[in-house]
Amino acid sequence: MARADVRDEDNDGTFGRPWPSSDLIGAASAEVRIDLIGAASYHLRVFNLAGELVLERTMPEVQSMLVEDLVDHLGRMMKVASHRLSLLQGTSQLDPKASLHTLWPPLSDMDLQVLLGPLDSSHVPIDPGRILHVERSDRAAAHAAAELGLSVQFEPGEVREAVYQVKCHHEIVVSTPCLFEHDTWRVERHKADEADAGTLTFAVEEENKRASLAMGFHELIMYYSSVKVVSWVTKDFEHEVLGRASSAELTCRAAKLSGLCKLTVLMMSYWIVVCVSVVSALCLTIVAGSQQNMWQCISLAATLWLPGFVWTYRYHCFLLGRKCVGIGAILGLPVCVLSWCCGVIWLWAPAAVMLWSVLFPLAPSCKLMCLLLRVSGCHSWDPPYPIQTQSFTLYEIYARDLQMWGDAPRVLLVIGMHISSFPPSNDTWSFLDVTVISSSLLSLVFSLVPFRRRLRRETWQYFDETIMELVSD
Repeated sequence: MARADVRDEDNDGTFGRPWPSSDLIGAASAEVRIDLIGAASYHLRVFNLAGELVLERTMPEVQSMLVEDLVDHLGRMMKVASHRLSLLQGTSQLDPKASLHTLWPPLSDMDLQVLLGPLDSSHVPIDPGRILHVERSDRAAAHAAAELGLSVQFEPGEVREAVYQVKCHHEIVVSTPCLFEHDTWRVERHKADEADAGTLTFAVEEENKRASLAMGFHELIMYYSSVKVVSWVTKDFEHEVLGRASSAELTCRAAKLSGLCKLTVLMMSYWIVVCVSVVSALCLTIVAGSQQNMWQCISLAATLWLPGFVWTYRYHCFLLGRKCVGIGAILGLPVCVLSWCCGVIWLWAPAAVMLWSVLFPLAPSCKLMCLLLRVSGCHSWDPPYPIQTQSFTLYEIYARDLQMWGDAPRVLLVIGMHISSFPPSNDTWSFLDVTVISSSLLSLVFSLVPFRRRLRRETWQYFDETIMELVSD
C-alpha cells in the first residue's frame, strides 16, 4: 500500500499536491491496524517424525528468536539435550545462527520438523538452576557465631536425560568483595544437596572483622556480594563429572540502611576534616606570606610539604628495594637519582599528593551517597563499589603521615604564632588560626579512635604485603 502521508516536492521547492484529507488518513490508519492484527494470525508449528504437533506459537512471539534459541526451547520442553535436535524446513536443515524472521515464508504459516539424534553417553545435559531470592539472615549468623548471614532461595539445576543412573549435585557460590586482601574477590562454596525446599541459610565469612564491622564496611559486603547456583552430574558412586551448569549471578543487595549511614558519616566526616585541615593551612600560609611574615609562611609551608615528601620518599624506596629486579635493578637507581635532580621526589610529587588528598575523597563520597539513595529507594541505579582498595590504602598511609608530620607540628606552630601576635591584627587571621587548630586537632583525635587505628594497621599491612610485594628475579 502506498503511504498516504507522502508529499512530492518539485525542484523549485513547491509541493506537487496538497496534504491528504482526514478521511484518507483515517482509512490508511485503519488499514495499517488490519495488517498488524493479521500478522498475529500467522503461526509457527513444529512437528515430530510421527506428525504430532510439538510446539505452536504466533509470529510475534518467535520472530525475534534465532534457530538455536528455538532448539533450546524445544529441548527443555521435550526433556532432551539440545545437541540432539535439528530443525528442517521442507528438506533443508536450518542454520542454528539464522533468524526465524528471515526464514519466515511471506503471508503464510511456518511449519518445521524436528529430528532427534542419538544420545551421547559421555555427556549428560543439565539445565542451569536459578536464584529466586536472597535476604539477610541474622539467625544463620547467630548460629555460626558470625556477624553476617544469608538466606538463599534457589531453583536447582535439572538433568534433561541420561542413559544410566546419575546423581545431581548443587552448591551455592557466594562472591564477596575483599577490602584488604591479595585477591579482589573471595569465593565461598556451600553444599546445597540437602537444602530444605530449595532454601539454604549460611554464614558469610569476612576478613578484618573488627575494623570493618566497627566502621560498617560489612554493609558493602552484604550489598555487593553475588550469589549463583552451580549444578553438576556424576555417576552413582563415582566422582567423574558428566555435565555442569551455572546460573546467572544475582547481587545480594541485603545491606541495612542504618549501617550504610554509619559508614558514610564516619568516612565522610574524616575526609572533610582532612580536607579542611590541608586547605585552611594552605590559606594561612598564603596570608602569612602576604603579611611579610616569612618565617611563619615558611614554617607553615613546611608542615604541608613534609608529609608529601615523606610519603613520596618512602614510596620510591619501596619501589627501588622490592620492585626493581633484573634490568630494573640496574636502571632503578639512576631513574631515582634523575627524579631527585628534576625535583620529582622533593617538589612536584609532594605538591601533587597534597592536591590528590583533597580531591580523592570526592569519588567514594559520591558513590556512598548514591548507594544510600539506592538503598532508601530514591532511584534504581546501582553505583559501582565505592572503595578502590589500592587508592584507599595509599590515601590512608598519606593521612597517617599528614597527622604525624603535618597536623601535630602545625597545631604547636599556630598556637605559638597566635600567642606571639596577640592581639590578632584582624579577624581573618584569627579565624584561620582557629580553623587550622580545630581541624588539625580533630584529625589527630580521629587517628586515635580504636577502629581507625586498626584500620590504619590493616592498610599498612596491605601496602607492605600486597602493593609492595617483593618481586623475585
